[in-house]
Amino acid sequence: MNSSELANLSNPSSKPEAVDLKRPHTWLNIAEPHLEADGFPKEFHWSLAPSRGLPWPLKLFYLFFDPVRFSLFTGRLARSKISRYLVRPFAFLHQIDLAHFISSDGAHQYKSFDQFFTRRLSQYPRFQEGRAATEGTLVYLGRGGLDQALTLKGENISLRELVGEKVLSYLSGRVIVMITYLSPRDYHLGHSPLSGKVIYKARIPGKAFTVRPEIWNELNIEGRPGTHYLNFNTRDVILKESAQGFFATVYVAATNVYSTEIHPQVGDSVKAGEHEQSYHFGSTNVYIFDADQCLIPSGLYPGYHFIFGQSPMVISSKIR
Repeated sequence: MNSSELANLSNPSSKPEAVDLKRPHTWLNIAEPHLEADGFPKEFHWSLAPSRGLPWPLKLFYLFFDPVRFSLFTGRLARSKISRYLVRPFAFLHQIDLAHFISSDGAHQYKSFDQFFTRRLSQYPRFQEGRAATEGTLVYLGRGGLDQALTLKGENISLRELVGEKVLSYLSGRVIVMITYLSPRDYHLGHSPLSGKVIYKARIPGKAFTVRPEIWNELNIEGRPGTHYLNFNTRDVILKESAQGFFATVYVAATNVYSTEIHPQVGDSVKAGEHEQSYHFGSTNVYIFDADQCLIPSGLYPGYHFIFGQSPMVISSKIR
C-alpha cells in the first residue's frame, strides 16, 4: 500500500513525519524524538479513504425499504429453518471453505443462516497474548489523546461519544485505536486480544452506524457531506483491566445486523483468545489500548488483513 492510499487525519499543524510502513521497525535505541519505541509516530491517525457512491438499483432499494425494518426482517429470516438453504450459495459467493467451520452444536450442518453466521472454527489456533482477536481488515490505526476524532464507516465521531464517559474515565491520557471491518466472508465471533477482568460493559442503544454510509452522506448542494444516516441498532462496549492496563472493545452493529451480544459478565475473568461476543450478521470492531503500556506491531497499516489468532495485534511495552 502506498502513501497516497493512507489518509493522514492528524492536525496539519502538528503532522508527523511520514514513516515507511514497509521497513522493519525497531523497539530499541530509537533516537528520533518524534517516534515511539515501536518506530511509529508519537501521534498519528491513518485511515483508508472512505468509498462513495452506490449503483442506482441499491439506492432505489433503500429508498423503498426502511433499513430499520429491513434489519428486523433479515434477522427473523436468518433464524428461520428455510434460511439454511442460503448457506451454500452464500459460502460459494464469498469463497468460504465450510470444512473449516462447525455450528454451535458441533455439527457441519446448519439449522439456519444465523447458526451459520455464528459458526465456530473446527480447530482453534493456540492463542497468545496480543494476537488478532478478530478476522477482518484494519481500516483505521491511530495513536493519540482521548479527544481524537475517529472515522467509523464514513462517519466522524469522537472517541468520547463512541465509548461514553464511564469508559473514558478509566483510560490513560493516550490510547491506540484500531478499527477493523468484517467482510461477509470473515469469521465473525469476537474474542479478547488480552487476558483481563471485565469491570464494565454497556449496550448503547440507538444510532449505530450503517454498513453502507455512502448511501446517505453524498455531497449536498453546497458541496458538503449531506445527511449521515444512523439507524436504531445498538453497539456493545466492554472494558477490561489487564496487565497492559485498561482496554476497551466496541462491537458496532449496523443495518441488517439485527443483534450483537456480549457473553461474559462484569467481574468475570476473560483469557486471551476467549470468545466474548457474537454478531448476528456482522459489522465493525473498535479496539482501544493504553498507548503507554502497549506497542503497535511492525507492519500494521490501514488495509492490513488480520488472521484470527495468528496476526500480531498489540505488544506489551514491557518486552522492550
